[in-house]
Amino acid sequence: MTYQAILTVFAATNLLGVTNLSAKQLEGDIGEAEEVTEEYRALLIAVLILWLLRKRNTRLEDINAVNLAILELADELEQVAIEELPVAFGMGSGEATPGIGEVIELGGLAASNQAFLDGSFAPYMLAELAPTLNPSATIGSIAVDRQSAWENRVGLYAGAFWTAVWVGLGVELVNRLRANTQAVRRLLDPAAAHCTTCPPKAREYGSWNEMLAFTGGLPADGSDDCHSNCRCQIEIFDKGEWISSGF
Repeated sequence: MTYQAILTVFAATNLLGVTNLSAKQLEGDIGEAEEVTEEYRALLIAVLILWLLRKRNTRLEDINAVNLAILELADELEQVAIEELPVAFGMGSGEATPGIGEVIELGGLAASNQAFLDGSFAPYMLAELAPTLNPSATIGSIAVDRQSAWENRVGLYAGAFWTAVWVGLGVELVNRLRANTQAVRRLLDPAAAHCTTCPPKAREYGSWNEMLAFTGGLPADGSDDCHSNCRCQIEIFDKGEWISSGF
């Protein structure tokens, strides 16, 4: 193992050991939400790196072993989502303990994330590790050229965390009976490159439900051309000012 590889493994192991997203609080600062979303992305990539260490000697010709390895990775990524999506939801809703309605919404988020892993990520990895490419190769030898691409693919699923923040915000509005009355606005991230569908949605709306009717969804939920890469933000107008959460 090269020195750089050792450093990478150390960083991944350290991240898995010390990252505690639940300790973060949004408190109306959208920068914090983006920071924690990036920590979530790094956590997903760390899971991939540690998986590669364990499975690096698995030969592509052993189809059953490769299939099981991919399922194991998908399950580990899903476990991270199960543990951390409630944190994102709480950042948006301002509630540390979700009620029944919140649990239902969280269940929908988890199911959507699982569908992405099963229907998109797993088939992608199966194609990447197809034995027809080089039967004598191992997962580790393929990773030499493909690890960066795999990390980028895994990183896409961080969008679920970003979406969960805004789902939590919407549930809070519904709970306060404000979903049809409280003004909201959707904003572009000034530091991001924008797809074709997000800019027309960046404006003020009379209510949360009006916004959903116009936009067709929430940032990073797949309803825009940028899909899970979306970093649009949502603010509500409350007590004479625009705020992102914590109202």
